[in-house]
Amino acid sequence: MYFWIYNLGLILVSPIILGLLLTKKRCQRGLLPRLGLLPVELQQLQKPVIWVHAVSLGEVTAVLPMLHAMKKRYPQWPLLVSTVTETGREMVIKQLGGIATHCYAPLDFPWAVSRYVRTLQPKLFILVESELWPNLLKSLHRHQVPICLVNGRISSRSFSRYVWVKGLMRRVLVCLDVALMQTVRDAERMRELGGDALAIHVTGNMKFDQVPDLSDARYSKGALRGALPEGLSTSARNQLPWSVPGTSCMTVPHVGSAVRTILA
Repeated sequence: MYFWIYNLGLILVSPIILGLLLTKKRCQRGLLPRLGLLPVELQQLQKPVIWVHAVSLGEVTAVLPMLHAMKKRYPQWPLLVSTVTETGREMVIKQLGGIATHCYAPLDFPWAVSRYVRTLQPKLFILVESELWPNLLKSLHRHQVPICLVNGRISSRSFSRYVWVKGLMRRVLVCLDVALMQTVRDAERMRELGGDALAIHVTGNMKFDQVPDLSDARYSKGALRGALPEGLSTSARNQLPWSVPGTSCMTVPHVGSAVRTILA
């Protein structure tokens, strides 16, 4: 019943969704794929695939190391990365050229997601952060595709909304085989909404695992310091590393009143 109500709501708002996609120039490029009409190159892609869904630029950036490691460990499986935004698409093409193929994520209409799943025949589906689309996950689960949520999070705003449709969310979350959450709070919210406690684990934020290239000039001459407490000798200001010529320094005050002192 919950899915019937959800899909009825989708049908009622579909003219608005299609209108927005048609009026936004950056969304027109992927309109047909979003409706389930996959381009020929995706239809001819070697099957099965590992399908990773990262909605936008930030999510794609977070899983770049994971995708490189997966391709190295499982070179026999084609990697497919779906995004919603154009910035996400551009990041996939720029950073994963020759490693993964990009596609637009389907709108969560039953016919669109079913066509994707049948055509792509994913061996594994990985979703990033908070893309919990009911029809997509139900279709994958029905086709016995393992589903893994990585870098999962549920914001306070999303949680307050999900509570109102807890019956639907319980049926969506049961589709997840593994849920790797950013924080203990995220894990607790996932359990409260009906997620399988045995499938939920706290693994931290993947964005904090990014290792910068220290050979990059942007990272080679920089320092971060806190504001000096009032009354402390200012001789410390002339100590390394911020006294080195050419070194950039960012001062982060502990209290607002320190800003005036720093700027003086």
